[in-house]
Amino acid sequence: MLIVVVAAALSEEEPAVVLPPPLAGLSLPLRQVLTAQQQGASRILWLGSAACGRALAADARLSIPLQQLPPHHGRIDLTRLRAQVRGPFVMLDVRWLLAPRYHRALIALAKQWPPHDVPPNIHYDPCDAGHFGARALVDGHFVHALVGTPALLAKLAQQPRGWQQLGAWDALTEHPLEGGWHAPANTPAGRQHAFTQLFEACRKPVDGVVSRHLNRHLSLWLSKRLVNTPITPNTMTAVTFAVGLVAAYQASRGGYGHIVLGAALMQLNSILDGCDGELARVRFQGSKLGQWLDTVGDDVSNVIFWLALGVAAQKLPHYGGWLAACAWMAAAGNGLAAAQYYLQLRRLGSGDFYAIQAHDKPPPAGFLGAAVRFFSVVLKQDFFLLLVLMLALANVLLWSLPVMAVGALITLASATGRTLTQRRRRAAD
Repeated sequence: MLIVVVAAALSEEEPAVVLPPPLAGLSLPLRQVLTAQQQGASRILWLGSAACGRALAADARLSIPLQQLPPHHGRIDLTRLRAQVRGPFVMLDVRWLLAPRYHRALIALAKQWPPHDVPPNIHYDPCDAGHFGARALVDGHFVHALVGTPALLAKLAQQPRGWQQLGAWDALTEHPLEGGWHAPANTPAGRQHAFTQLFEACRKPVDGVVSRHLNRHLSLWLSKRLVNTPITPNTMTAVTFAVGLVAAYQASRGGYGHIVLGAALMQLNSILDGCDGELARVRFQGSKLGQWLDTVGDDVSNVIFWLALGVAAQKLPHYGGWLAACAWMAAAGNGLAAAQYYLQLRRLGSGDFYAIQAHDKPPPAGFLGAAVRFFSVVLKQDFFLLLVLMLALANVLLWSLPVMAVGALITLASATGRTLTQRRRRAAD
């Protein structure tokens, strides 16, 4: 589907387009283009400066063809634009930011245009019946986005009056958009609203209870301050892993103060763990390598931390050896479970752990289902690491290692069960 991104005047009556400054680490043209690509566009037609078009085409994140139609004396030649278009398209004003779901909805509409039932408010020539297009409305307001057709461009070429005409022209039907957000990027209030919504979209339905109510608030606060810096998602993954290593070192030294500090650093590790994904999503910097670095880094940090607690437990005068064995059992259980998850992720072609859960069936009813739901909350990393910090503050973390070992064995059993289930499904297929 062709997406036409407009960054120039469509008529002599319109003032020259002045691009707003970058938002959340990306220029407005690049954000529009990458959002359109993500939501299903197959080709981009850039109506703006040649220099900006070259920068867009050179960006490694853009994987679909981009054509350029630079303005002439600040205005787009609609006759030349008409020659570039062969069917329905989506037209977007670069200065308006829309929720990605709106891009997807407009692309879906363009793919099925013209609709079977032409609304009665469309006025057309007999030869153009139903082919003009539809303007997008949010709360009854035109948001400078529409589904257009060659017939529409031919009409505009005869009497062009720019976006003002498109927003009020009765030759276009109205297509309401709901359930998302929109914002003009050339006003302070609009930019702030768009900035907030871009980060709010980073919240995940799979977030655990601690992540949803604590960690995600803190990670988003930090990501908003990092998004305009050169720090990349993979850099944040490395920083998070380094914090985990320092946490393990502190815990291995034993003693109340060192163990509390180690547990606090692991909680910080859990908070920072959200930043790499948030930066990747807002700046379109996600990659398969980044997914694997994040997943493996989390698991290695956890295993090393349990090993460190085993070293600390050995220093206890009573039952130290037994508690250390429990810590190492927890490390082994978590490590073996992670290894099985990696094999499953490799088959799925993803490095994101939640890609596995997406294929899980809902838990059964009754006591068994309640137990599954309970352990799915308790054994989630966000909840578990906060619990570790609470136990450390209460000075009972090392004495809780037998329970941690049981939890690790449950995790291993769950991973093994999932592996066997998948193996049976593949055999049946």
